[in-house]
Amino acid sequence: MEKRWLFSLFCLLSVPSVAGQSEDVITQTEVVQALPGADVTLVCSFPKPHTTYIIQTQWSKTDDNQLTRIAVYHPLYGTHYFTFPEASYNFSVSFSMRKCCDRDATEALCFRDPNATSECNQWALHLKNVTVSLSGQYECSFATYPYGTKAAKIQLIVKAEEEQHYVKEVRLNQTLEIPCVEDTTSENLSNYPLKWLVGENGRKEELVIKEPSCPAVYRNSSMLDRQRVRLGLNYTLKIFPTKITDDGKVFFCHVAYHPERVQKSSTTVRVFAYPEISVRLQEGSAGTAQKPNVSCVVRKVFPKPSLVWYVDRASLTEQPREIAVEQEDLQDSEGFYQLRSTLVLQGTQQTHKIFSCACLFSFLGNETWNISSEEIFVSFDNKSNETSSKAFTTMASEDLGNSALPSAVVTTSGKGGKKKDFFITQSIYVGSLLDRCLNVMYTEPDSCQGKVSMFY
Repeated sequence: MEKRWLFSLFCLLSVPSVAGQSEDVITQTEVVQALPGADVTLVCSFPKPHTTYIIQTQWSKTDDNQLTRIAVYHPLYGTHYFTFPEASYNFSVSFSMRKCCDRDATEALCFRDPNATSECNQWALHLKNVTVSLSGQYECSFATYPYGTKAAKIQLIVKAEEEQHYVKEVRLNQTLEIPCVEDTTSENLSNYPLKWLVGENGRKEELVIKEPSCPAVYRNSSMLDRQRVRLGLNYTLKIFPTKITDDGKVFFCHVAYHPERVQKSSTTVRVFAYPEISVRLQEGSAGTAQKPNVSCVVRKVFPKPSLVWYVDRASLTEQPREIAVEQEDLQDSEGFYQLRSTLVLQGTQQTHKIFSCACLFSFLGNETWNISSEEIFVSFDNKSNETSSKAFTTMASEDLGNSALPSAVVTTSGKGGKKKDFFITQSIYVGSLLDRCLNVMYTEPDSCQGKVSMFY
């Protein structure tokens, strides 16, 4: 059964009885708001003294200085209805009496007042399945003897809900679930026609149509593969797996509760992909002008991140003369970003430095994460420009403890950020001294222990 809202407004006309004076009228004007398709009851309560008589009551609609009579009630002749095209046959009126006008008091409590000098006359207008055209100002009036007409006005506003806008974040290759309405307890959506649409670049296409008592119909869309789309509990839209191309798409849900009330919601999707990061050394060539360089590569990331270089564990904010920086940003056919930043060592002096890079990228929950590469120690003699090199890697514990190497830590910033720690150090030594040590390291490790340690 269709659930409806019942709105009621009590407009109080208070007529105090003061001997020797004409009665004053106090009116309280209210505003009633309703949704299309709801049932609305407007009520006027008139506390009538025993010395006052009601000749007739009337409900009217007054718009633009034009009065349209809806119905009148006469204590002897009953109720008469006028033509009211805006409400057709979906309206009625009622007249009743109570001992008091206190809405919160029961009839039994009203009887307990032995000093009551008036009774409450209630004049109600019942509007069913209201439409936007019923919005306007309504007037209830009481024709009395001997004090004339007493009246009050009520403003009725019939208006559908505003479209709701949401943002949904999801990781790459996860299941995206988008609810049609946030408050799933307010309505049983199976009783109403419903459809899901997808939009991008100003275009919209239907995804799913669901009619009451009928199975869901899935549409072919150029924006989304129908095999990835399913309806879940309470007609939640489920998309699996998510792709980079889903980022920025807007999904619309429309529920037709009433011809004039279509509840709409739109959800913009944000997709995040965790990056891969690596750093490597490219040696120079002997007898040529090619200089050694250190490259940092970030792959499979979305949205576009930023790269930061660290030299001797300090951020490279200014470019020194002996280092040139080259940057290349690409986006592949799947939407992933790949960033390559290269430091070219072009100085004339010996270079003994530690290099690493960090990737700063946006992630779930409006957070900024920071993942760092391994560190590379480079010892380069520009005069000899030797190209032979040996390398070895040492692995430290995943628990950094009091480690002073922040470039080896993945951190997050933002509300409720998580933290993951790891540390990988790769040391590459270029030069004849280390060449000789590394050549004999495995046969005579003690002979090079002191020499290698001097580079830490």
